[in-house]
Amino acid sequence: MVPTCAISPDSTDIMKRKLPPLAVLLLAACMQQATDQESYLPRYTGNTPWTINGARPGMTLDELRQKHGEPTRSFGTPPTNYSWESTSWRTLSVTVDANGRIVQVSGNALMAGDQTILSGSVSDADVKAVLGDGDISKSTQAGSFVIPTPGKVVGTHHRYRNGNVTFGFSLTKEQGLRGITAE
Repeated sequence: MVPTCAISPDSTDIMKRKLPPLAVLLLAACMQQATDQESYLPRYTGNTPWTINGARPGMTLDELRQKHGEPTRSFGTPPTNYSWESTSWRTLSVTVDANGRIVQVSGNALMAGDQTILSGSVSDADVKAVLGDGDISKSTQAGSFVIPTPGKVVGTHHRYRNGNVTFGFSLTKEQGLRGITAE
């Protein structure tokens, strides 16, 4: 176990004084910096099937219309893609098969019943804290071609199974959660 030290704003005066090198090393070793590896969101432990803004693959388009009303947009011939926009939960898009059954969902809020589990500006650490490790892949930006260097990680994609549905979470380092899909 590594001991930690608390350095308050008032204690920074100590650092302005001339200190022996060993004291400087000890102070530097006990400083702790918050990282994006920490999350304060609670783990989801329920067993209610997940949805994206109330939609889940396997539902019918009619069931979704009962929840959210008529879609604000539909496209395809015949229409196979529908989307809803709302100020309270933003956007929801679904793709349906020839029988009117939803096969793919995308949106911005993971829910279990009426409870929102994840939405908004969440980080990789938040997704892992709430849902567990899952299957994670990283998106990288190319490194230098002149001097071979590894690419910089710019985003991640988390995948989880809930029942017979796979949920995917796309996140970027700058903006956090970019979207959730289910198939």
